[in-house]
Amino acid sequence: MTGAEALALFAYLVVESSAHPCEKQLIAACLVYIWMITQGWRVIAEGNSPLIDRTDRLDKSVFRLGLDWSKYALKHRLEFQPFFHFQPLETIIHARESINS
Repeated sequence: MTGAEALALFAYLVVESSAHPCEKQLIAACLVYIWMITQGWRVIAEGNSPLIDRTDRLDKSVFRLGLDWSKYALKHRLEFQPFFHFQPLETIIHARESINS
């Protein structure tokens, strides 16, 4: 799902739907959660985790890596793509293995 598709889906579900406000907040929270996990995997795959995490061991979850990377990129005015990109499982496993070695 691309960023434009996710944004369109989010806009429809939140603005156009007749859902209760609590349901809309739940949808928004779920989308942000998925986005942070996607960003975390991207940080790992691109090798940027040493910028925001310890280098001698892995302390942060994938969600936390995504959240910290978003803060880091905004603070340092780095360009980053706020989009959903679901990678194949093999890519994720290999990215995590490269950090552990």
